Amino acid sequence: MNSAHVVPRQRHISGYTALLALLAVSGCARSTQCTVENRSSAPLTHIVVTGTGFSAPVPDLAPGARAVVALHPPGEAGALGIVFEAAGREHRHSEPIYFEARGYSVLVRIEPELNVTVQVGLAKVAHASSSSAPLPGAS
Repeated sequence: MNSAHVVPRQRHISGYTALLALLAVSGCARSTQCTVENRSSAPLTHIVVTGTGFSAPVPDLAPGARAVVALHPPGEAGALGIVFEAAGREHRHSEPIYFEARGYSVLVRIEPELNVTVQVGLAKVAHASSSSAPLPGAS
């Protein structure tokens, strides 16, 4: 009599386990989006964004170009560094900043004089609906 209830429960647990495994493998990895912008007049090559426990190569950037890479810090990141080559010289920049592996976005700008600015903010959250209709009960 109880065996009829055990089979659906086992299927439910198996389905739940399969869902967790699918989420783990399907790109739900913890990462922070980092945009690197080249505002200088020089092409940038050999670009690498680094931090404690992670390193992310960035494609070469022509003047005015930008690239987006995923950063995978193992926990809280307390600093961000960038190394790149421009005009025949290697440039390095590092500064203390706070971000985590999920929920943040980072913007790194290589300015016209090849100095670097870094901005960190909360990542934009995608909403389930793009409707512009007011919520029920809103006036």
